[in-house]
Amino acid sequence: MQKLMILLTACFFFTACDSSSNPRSNPRTGNSNPISTGNIVEVADSQGIFSNLLAAATAAGLADELQGDGPLTVFAPTDEAFAKLGTTLLENLLKEENKEILEKILLYHVVAGDIRSETAIDVALNEGSVTPLYNTDSIKLRLQGQDLFLNKSQVTAVDVLASNGVIHVIDAVLTPESLAADIARLSRPSITEIAV
Repeated sequence: MQKLMILLTACFFFTACDSSSNPRSNPRTGNSNPISTGNIVEVADSQGIFSNLLAAATAAGLADELQGDGPLTVFAPTDEAFAKLGTTLLENLLKEENKEILEKILLYHVVAGDIRSETAIDVALNEGSVTPLYNTDSIKLRLQGQDLFLNKSQVTAVDVLASNGVIHVIDAVLTPESLAADIARLSRPSITEIAV
């Protein structure tokens, strides 16, 4: 009974939406969203809060994959989430020589299939995880109160629908544990940056 109450409370929380709110700062959430005629890239672009994600997807050569048939589920970090990485790491990830690392990080945000909020909450209630396209590390889902977390990243909006899948907005970039050493290395400024 307690799990049912938590699930109902969480579903209510995730589907509640103030229709007067600005969709750019608070994308519509909930299952009543009509499916957009745009693909994931087009819908993300229309939100106005994913320019860093789209630039990274282009740099990694993944934009076409995100425009494909799908269905795909994308856990989409906002521009603010990318800013938390720091300028040095973000600039280094966008360099051609780090394209493979960037691709792995971005694929860690994409799951094959259409995972709506109800399914994500059910997985979280069972202390489960999902397997992203970069499947060296799984993504753990958990509820903390009424908030849904993917690893340490909080989901801030759910079920932003596209013609080829669904986007869930997150407040931090997910970083696979298997890439921790690479991320640490790319977070340090180079000798030439220090000298300037």
